[in-house]
Amino acid sequence: MRQQRGFTLVELLVVIAIIAVLAAILFPVFAQAREKARQATCLSNQRQLAAAILIFAGDNEETLPTAEAMWAGAQVDPHLLTCPTAGKGLRNGYVYLNARADMPLGKISNPTAAALTADGYHSPAAGTFANIAYNTVDLAYRHNRKLIASFADGHAALLNSLNIGFDWPQFRGPNADGISPETGIRKIWNTAPPVRRWQYTMHDNGYAGPAVANGLVYIIDHQSGSDFVRALNVATGKQVWYFTYPDHDPANYGYARSTPTVDTGKLYTLSRQGLLFCLSAETGELLWEKNLVSDLGGRKPTWDYAMSPVVDGGQVIVAPGAASGTVAALGRDNGGVIWRGGGSDMPGYATPVKATLDGTAQYVVFTARSLIGVHAGDGHLLWSVPWLTGSDVNAAMPVVLGDTAVFITSDYGHGCARVTVSGGSAAIQWQNTEMQSHFNAPVLMDDNLYGTTEPGDLVCLDPATGAARWRRPGFGKGGVALVDGVIIAVEGDTGAVVMVEANPTAYRELGRFTPLGGQSWTPPVIADGALFIRNTTTLACYDLK
Repeated sequence: MRQQRGFTLVELLVVIAIIAVLAAILFPVFAQAREKARQATCLSNQRQLAAAILIFAGDNEETLPTAEAMWAGAQVDPHLLTCPTAGKGLRNGYVYLNARADMPLGKISNPTAAALTADGYHSPAAGTFANIAYNTVDLAYRHNRKLIASFADGHAALLNSLNIGFDWPQFRGPNADGISPETGIRKIWNTAPPVRRWQYTMHDNGYAGPAVANGLVYIIDHQSGSDFVRALNVATGKQVWYFTYPDHDPANYGYARSTPTVDTGKLYTLSRQGLLFCLSAETGELLWEKNLVSDLGGRKPTWDYAMSPVVDGGQVIVAPGAASGTVAALGRDNGGVIWRGGGSDMPGYATPVKATLDGTAQYVVFTARSLIGVHAGDGHLLWSVPWLTGSDVNAAMPVVLGDTAVFITSDYGHGCARVTVSGGSAAIQWQNTEMQSHFNAPVLMDDNLYGTTEPGDLVCLDPATGAARWRRPGFGKGGVALVDGVIIAVEGDTGAVVMVEANPTAYRELGRFTPLGGQSWTPPVIADGALFIRNTTTLACYDLK
């Protein structure tokens, strides 16, 4: 009888070693294959989320949803909310970028780079919501140290990093309210002030402000009897292109004061003489032009036109101040007149603001002698409130307070007021002199207004009652902006830039630095993680992160 031979211990160890080697080789391959499958699912999920968000926007006046509406109102399969790499549970899924909330699609200059959702995790604190990215710390690099994000053109991609940088495509920012959606800025200015990226010499000796979109900075300059619309590289400050036209009249507090407006690949600029140009935002090529005076019967105010063009859907809104129509809506793509209306007031100097008041979409316009509401669809005058200021200077942009009220402020001893709109008419609810802003409008945060006032104070005002909560001297006619929970205020006489906590209980200064010095009346601009500041001779860019 033949005896069967078993494995020796050595042979058994060799087999185990071979199995271990094969496992070491194959298990990562299997894991990578599984992760690739998860990535594919995650990409598909976020593409579908982007599609849902864009459909939601299309049904809501081409405006991206709020954070609450995103998760509560968007009709999406719950399975799309979970990242397969992270495991089950909504909070292990995707975050909606909160700073996109209420942003018109037309104001996104580069949809392919504007993120909507991303891999993330957000644990809600008081007053916040789950699955919303308030900062880059809420992002999760869970796909082999990469993350997946969806974008405003509907695509999704696997990325090494995601920079949540935002444009400032028009006067007073993405939503025309002086507020930047940027987060994560450095707030230790006294020990680590912002570092300068670049500076550019201006020749206008004036106050025109910049717009920032799609990697370019746009501003109107003046040199040798001509205005120059300049496009500068946001990273280097080098000029990319310019467009020029003549303006031979003597200086009148500089030349152009308007901020360019960027919308759907086009750039809209307005000269002090009333020349409205539509240019290619990429190349500066002239697409169409309109003269507010000769074409629309406009009447220049004493210190020339100062408003900035407002683009709303397919309309460009300007206030020529014609006897046949204070306000005009022109076609965004061709400059053709859509409607003229709003009465026959002379123009003020403030930029019109889009609002929905008392359930009606309208443009709130500060004319030379009134505050008016003009129907957004056909231009008929909805309401008018008299507001007579010395020399007819109504220059600070109105601030919309919810869906029933507007805050206005003027200098020359006139003061400020809360105007309520209801039942097809408007009336002043209260009026006082606690805030007398010459031309720089305040910002609104958490039901408090922060802005500069004569005789040079920074003031916090309760818009419900008109009471000043606190005031601090030394800010002159400087402008303000709000970012990441803080006020950036410019001292108009000295050029110092001050970071102030947005706190209604007391003035709390967090830091300051003086980037340029000298008279600095142009309000600050915050975009692409940077601060853009100018005095009468220089435009400069400083990193905030």
